[in-house]
Amino acid sequence: MKNVLTLPLCLLAALVVNGVNGQGLDPATILNPGGTWPTLLGDYTSRRYSPLTQINQTNVSRLARAWTFDAGMLMKSTPLMVDGVVYVTAPDYAWALDAQTGKEIWKFERPSRGNHLANRGVALYRDRVYFGTPDAFLVCLEAKTGKKVWEVPMADVTFGSGSGAGGMPARRRG
Repeated sequence: MKNVLTLPLCLLAALVVNGVNGQGLDPATILNPGGTWPTLLGDYTSRRYSPLTQINQTNVSRLARAWTFDAGMLMKSTPLMVDGVVYVTAPDYAWALDAQTGKEIWKFERPSRGNHLANRGVALYRDRVYFGTPDAFLVCLEAKTGKKVWEVPMADVTFGSGSGAGGMPARRRG
């Protein structure tokens, strides 16, 4: 069985219809995300709730799958969406997908050492995408192209360190 990322129509419709202006993610959008999902838990309040009202208890049963993205591997990341682009990750990989069609815009691969159980997603700021690697590096990419801008070590992988959610360092016990 293939591992796929499926975005239900409710998320897709809400995010695409209510996108922002194409200038990248700025601080104002993070504080007031409107129809975007710019951070791991939605916004800085971490409420995991969208204020959008197009989908509700009376029409949720009529939703259907809009598209499916097959990464060819297990994905355990929170998709983020800004400017009509969905960003997802798996250990050693990051993708940008067109929110309307699910088509791949770019794919970034960085082989690494470390525990490859999961990568919880990216962080976005302005025109940059940030994600942590299993060997505890923070990688910065151009949001439009996926080209690597820089990478820096956050910790020593030989001590069991890796990266948790959206570039946040984590240390594994044991």
